[in-house]
Amino acid sequence: MHRLELIGVEKEFGAKKAVHLTNLCLQQGVYGLLGENGAGKTTLMRMTCGILKPTRGVIRCDRIEIGQMGKTYRSLLGYLPQEFGYYKEFTALRFLRYMAALKALPEVTAEKKINDLLELTGLENVRIDRRNDPADWNCAGAA
Repeated sequence: MHRLELIGVEKEFGAKKAVHLTNLCLQQGVYGLLGENGAGKTTLMRMTCGILKPTRGVIRCDRIEIGQMGKTYRSLLGYLPQEFGYYKEFTALRFLRYMAALKALPEVTAEKKINDLLELTGLENVRIDRRNDPADWNCAGAA
């Protein structure tokens, strides 16, 4: 079981303090952040995902700072923002390959999981397989 710790985390943008002194200890489970617009939820999540660095404090997973964990940390994350961008030109297959690459999944593992997900969601019949199209893998930066 993994343990995520935020210790004394703060984020400032100029004179604006977006996240005030935050201390959390999260273990296995599902968590949600509730608060008014502008309360710092998105900023806190971006720091937790490693997209933003805190102005002060530290974020650790299993006692290791997340910035030092790289692919190992990204492979543990599951995060769905309220609003998220997507690439309209991506097929379902291409999007799933892109996500697999972000999670640093090996190609063989990714293909199995992708096939399982397409079947689970009933999209296996509309799968556009462009396995010979280098853009399908290169866009994702998959290894």
